[in-house]
Amino acid sequence: MSFQQIKPRRRKLYKGTILNTNGFKDRRYFQDFEVSGAIVVPVQWNGKVAQLHFWNFNSKVPVNEDASALIQHPGFCIRGPAIVVTGIEEWFCWSLHGDVDNVRDMFSHLDFKGGYRVLPSSRWTDRSNFYNDNEEDFVLIKLAI
Repeated sequence: MSFQQIKPRRRKLYKGTILNTNGFKDRRYFQDFEVSGAIVVPVQWNGKVAQLHFWNFNSKVPVNEDASALIQHPGFCIRGPAIVVTGIEEWFCWSLHGDVDNVRDMFSHLDFKGGYRVLPSSRWTDRSNFYNDNEEDFVLIKLAI
């Protein structure tokens, strides 16, 4: 079997900031499943065009003041967390056995040419998604797994 046949697929990672209802903001990468099913509207974020992803929560969920302020309609409120997406990047992705810390440890001794991210899998608690942005690192990754 050639490397081409076992090459991982490319997946989108969404670069952005999560806005929580308590005012806490966290900049990070988001996977497809974290932004799926959201209502998406264009907004201005730090002077640049971005996309606001939010969900339609019921009235028992607290209002997200930061996210609501990004919508230019008086009286419109967003309830629950929201994600401001500032960019979309494509990365190679492997789904691996182990939690995020175990997978990080598996690759900690390797010297990658590109960057990498380890994020939890959406479906299984005993799996993690390993993302790498440099095709040249493919051989190193295959040897480690």
